Amino acid sequence: MVDYYPYLGGYANRINDQMALLSEHFDIRLFYLFRKKDESLEIPFKSYQLPSEAGERKNSSEVSENPFSLLRPSLILNSVRAVLQGCPLYYAPYFSPKAASVLQRKMEEENIDLVWANGIIGAMLIKNLKARFKVLDFCDSRFVLYSTLSKVVKSIPRRAFIFFDRWMSRNFERAMVKYFDVVSFICERDGRMPGLERFSVLPNIRKLKSFSKNKKIDMIMVGRWDYLPNLDALKFTVREIMPLLKNELVVLGPLGKTRLDAPPNVRIMGRVDDLDGYLGSAKLMLAPIRAGAGVQNKVIDGLEASMPVLTTKFVKEGLDPQNRCNAIIACEKPEDFARKATELLGDDVLRSRLGEEGRGFLEGYMADAAKKYEQLIKKMEST
Repeated sequence: MVDYYPYLGGYANRINDQMALLSEHFDIRLFYLFRKKDESLEIPFKSYQLPSEAGERKNSSEVSENPFSLLRPSLILNSVRAVLQGCPLYYAPYFSPKAASVLQRKMEEENIDLVWANGIIGAMLIKNLKARFKVLDFCDSRFVLYSTLSKVVKSIPRRAFIFFDRWMSRNFERAMVKYFDVVSFICERDGRMPGLERFSVLPNIRKLKSFSKNKKIDMIMVGRWDYLPNLDALKFTVREIMPLLKNELVVLGPLGKTRLDAPPNVRIMGRVDDLDGYLGSAKLMLAPIRAGAGVQNKVIDGLEASMPVLTTKFVKEGLDPQNRCNAIIACEKPEDFARKATELLGDDVLRSRLGEEGRGFLEGYMADAAKKYEQLIKKMEST
């Protein structure tokens, strides 16, 4: 059960990989509320699109550009109903009691008694429905996201929204424990910070690929730059880190309507067809993420391509809380990023050793993730 299929960015990979794994053990029925506009989907499972009064699901960049788009009467009514049931404000317009009732009927018709729900809307639709075993995968915590965004957002209206919805998100995440047999997050921090009584950790699962070792690009950044934490990291890099460096930075990913006054050593590429080719050609990844939640997939991309990653303490503790991986290098000030980048780009032997260490760490991380999923699947099968 997902609210938006296919998801954007790392969420899409997580959900697709989870469904592929689950399909090896169970007969999958995919339920979803929204789909991308003008996109023909080839879903490898029997699927149902549930009815929704909202009609469409807006992403965060669309909402930030036009908040009044959520003021339609149907969305206001949905929001009031959802908030009264404890749903955080950001997702409240999309809650659909009609969808929940259709979902319960479909589950009964198909004899479905094992449920895997994703995210806040999935939780709202599933929490009161009957099933033998119910899993809720939050992936990352909205409470953690807001807690970090509050430190970088300057707009007073946005800060006010974040303050209120942060409180609602924490209460919601805590409350879901009593409705589900398993509540999971991608990392320990995202379940611990909201104060859940019990939760499981389900990292991303990924079949690791091989990459070229022909390193031509000095530094690389990847991401969706219409997502506020990523955009903050990009602006921080372009304005404060890169003026301290002479090396070139290649920036990959959709910018949306964002316009940057980048220095000459920053090459903004936007979307590219051969992302793996660029990753394999890069010597060093920059990921100075100062806000967000969960685990940053871009860091996993860098480790997979055997390159060191310069990031922040916040990002490192999500992926490597025991500080076991020297290839994930936490920096704080722009001068720290610039100094470490200069050191690594000037030492091929050190950079190569760290890159191989990072790849080895990731292989162990993925093996541990596979064990966690195996244990949960066995529990679902035996219940």
